[in-house]
Amino acid sequence: MIFYGSSTQHLKKEGHDIQKTVFPDGEISVFFEQDIENKAVYYFQSTCGPVNNHLMELLITVNSFQQKYAGRIIVIMPYFGYSRQDRLDEKCSSISAKVVADLIGKSGIHKLVVIDLHTPQLTGFFPMPVCHLSCLPLFADYITAHFDKQNCVIVSPDIGGLKRANQLAALLSMDIAIIDKKREGVGRSTARHIVGDVEDKICLLVDDMIDSGTTLITAAEKLRGVGAREIHAFATHGLFNGDAIQGLEDSILESIVVSNSVDRRQQLGSSGKFSVIDIRHLLHSIVHKESHPYATLERV
Repeated sequence: MIFYGSSTQHLKKEGHDIQKTVFPDGEISVFFEQDIENKAVYYFQSTCGPVNNHLMELLITVNSFQQKYAGRIIVIMPYFGYSRQDRLDEKCSSISAKVVADLIGKSGIHKLVVIDLHTPQLTGFFPMPVCHLSCLPLFADYITAHFDKQNCVIVSPDIGGLKRANQLAALLSMDIAIIDKKREGVGRSTARHIVGDVEDKICLLVDDMIDSGTTLITAAEKLRGVGAREIHAFATHGLFNGDAIQGLEDSILESIVVSNSVDRRQQLGSSGKFSVIDIRHLLHSIVHKESHPYATLERV
C-alpha cells in the first residue's frame, strides 16, 4: 500500500494520504483508516523545509504503521535534509546527517529509497539498506533532446562535484571542466580557476542541489569571463531558499533544469527560465518493481 506525507503530495499517482493534525503548541498527530496488517507499506516523505516538521511527521507516521502491524515499511525520500552536515568543520560541531540517519534508521523502517544524496557515502550512515537513485540519466536524456552535444561541455561548479560531473559526461560521451571554488561563509562562495576548455562552448553546470543559487551564479559569471558561449544549470533538488529564484532569474544563466523532488511550482510561477523534470515514474518503479520510462518534462 502506498501513502504520501505532506511534503510529497505533488508526487502522488496512486495510494492514500496521511491525515495530519497540528496542535496549538506545534505537536502533530497522524491518522489513516486503511488496514495494513502484514502488508508492505511504501511511504513517500521528504525532509525538505520546514525540515524538522517533516522529519517529525516521518518518524511519527512510521510508528503509526508499526502500531497497525505493517509487514514491511519502505520509505521513499526524494530529498534528504541535513545531508550537507556530513562532516566536522570550524562551523559545525556535530555530524547532523549521521544523527538524523540514525533517527530514521532506528524508527522501524526496513528500507530507504533516496535520490542524489549530497555525497553517496551518506548511505553508510543509515543502519538499514538504502537504494540510492540518480537523476543523471534523466538529465542525459534531456540534454540529448535539447542540445547539440558536439558543442557542449559538462562543468562541475566545485571539486566536490567532480564525480557527479564525470558520471554525466560518461553518459553523454562529453568533455568536462571543473571550477575551483572558495567558500567565504554560509551561502557565499567565489569561483577562482577553471580547469578545462570552455571557450566558445555551451557549458552545462551540474550539481546535486540549488539552495541560495550563489554557487551557480558565480560559476556562470566565471565561465562567461573566459569565453563560454552559453551557460545552463542542472540540479536534482531545487530548494530555492531566500532570494534564490530572483537571483537566478537575474543571472546570466540561460536556463535552470531541476527535478520535482521538492515542490516549487508555486514559487517558480510562469518563469520561462526554469524547467522541471518529473521523477514520479522513477519513484513509482520502485513500488512496482519495473523499469521506469523516461521522465517527462514539465514546463513551469
